[in-house]
Amino acid sequence: MIMEQEIVKTALLGTGNYPFEPKIFPTDIQESLTETKNREINYLNALTLYKAYLEAGVTLEQVENISEHIPLAPDEILPLCSEEMVDFLRLILLENEGSWISFFPNFIDIVLEEKVILPSKYFSKIEQPTEKTIEAFGEKAKWIHSLKEIVADKEIDYLSLKKAQRYKYFTDLVYKNNEEESIAFLEELFDASTPSERLRYMKVIEVKTEGAIKVIEFFDDYIKNNPSKSKNLKATQIKIKLNEKNSSLFESYYQEVFSKIWINKDKSYVLLEQEELDKLLKPLAFFTTTDETLEFILELTPIEYWLKMMDIKSKDFLEKVKNSKITYRKERFFEGWMRQAMKKRDEALLYELLALNVPIPHAGVINVFEEDKIFDFVEQYANYFVQEQISLIEMFKTDSTFHTEWTRSFSFAILKELIEGKTYYYKREWTKAIWTIAAYLHMDAMVWLEQKLKEPQCSSDFEDLEEHFGEIMKMKILFEKIKNNVKR
Repeated sequence: MIMEQEIVKTALLGTGNYPFEPKIFPTDIQESLTETKNREINYLNALTLYKAYLEAGVTLEQVENISEHIPLAPDEILPLCSEEMVDFLRLILLENEGSWISFFPNFIDIVLEEKVILPSKYFSKIEQPTEKTIEAFGEKAKWIHSLKEIVADKEIDYLSLKKAQRYKYFTDLVYKNNEEESIAFLEELFDASTPSERLRYMKVIEVKTEGAIKVIEFFDDYIKNNPSKSKNLKATQIKIKLNEKNSSLFESYYQEVFSKIWINKDKSYVLLEQEELDKLLKPLAFFTTTDETLEFILELTPIEYWLKMMDIKSKDFLEKVKNSKITYRKERFFEGWMRQAMKKRDEALLYELLALNVPIPHAGVINVFEEDKIFDFVEQYANYFVQEQISLIEMFKTDSTFHTEWTRSFSFAILKELIEGKTYYYKREWTKAIWTIAAYLHMDAMVWLEQKLKEPQCSSDFEDLEEHFGEIMKMKILFEKIKNNVKR
């Protein structure tokens, strides 16, 4: 293995986890290393000596692809954290999966707030460190992380990535609005991908068309130049272009097709019957069924278009649809309009939909609200989420708005609905669920849950959670102690 690969592996895994082999360095340097010193010091000395030789212009044994710009490991600027924080870090590493979900990112925030650093010897245990995590482990961690940039090939070999990694990599590029690299990625992989993989890449853009003009143009050119490979892509490309802001394509579709799902009959607009609707929507082929195509149209077309066409108020319009006698699923209308409310952050439309008490199972409703209103909304409608079997836990995990200390009332409202309401997790999933929110829960709610789990019925229903709750509580108590010490 070439020297630079050994350097990266040793730096990333740490000398405590990966055997430092002095023989990777030229013989001149090997002779200067002292066996009595620990492996980390030897490793740092070897890198420092190598850099000194290079700067002095002394030619050592030629090693393929070695970087000529290996920096010195800098001294730490901030003081080491308290032993209490070290104990908590060890506990996180010991508990592993559960503790990483909510405790670790919150703990890192506390370390940064306290302006201290974690021991760098634990840095190698962090598989995918964020910028905040690197900062929390200090200058040594920054240096170790920078080695990967310095000695590794900076050009990404997309073909070397696994399929799941490729999809995630492309999604990250799109959401960072990195069009230049997105195009480079597609130019290398798109044609060589399977039809289902091509479609999957396109669906990323279908969700996020903003900032993807060049990527959309790439798809246009590909479909035009490769018709035999694009049969399953054409419908998705039309959907992408219809979703673009100020789309002229949408206006033409609205005039020619979308507006005609309603018919003016006896001075009142009514929906087309199933057979007529099938006939109208069949040429579009957005989806395999009329219901799915209709839902897409309803989500895509601003509700104001229908209100203006019918000269009717929003509340009356929604009631009209709810009470209409149609053979196809009414839920399609409200599901489409809920997604429209989310996309446009239309709070008024959302509440009008909720007032109708129709099934609208979509956790993304919280995106409608400004941050200061989200907690009140979720607390008020906690039972609604549970009844619709929307995973509050998954919502809290993925939405960064909730990654802050919860109030006592919010903590109790959520726990009571989860534990006392309709449970929709498998028994073992409850342990993961409580791990996910434990760092944010008010301590009083944790104590209430601990007592609740001792009741005979709960002990039976949540056997796995009761068994592991002691570990969660131990972590929570230490976390609160550290947090309170920092606040003083």
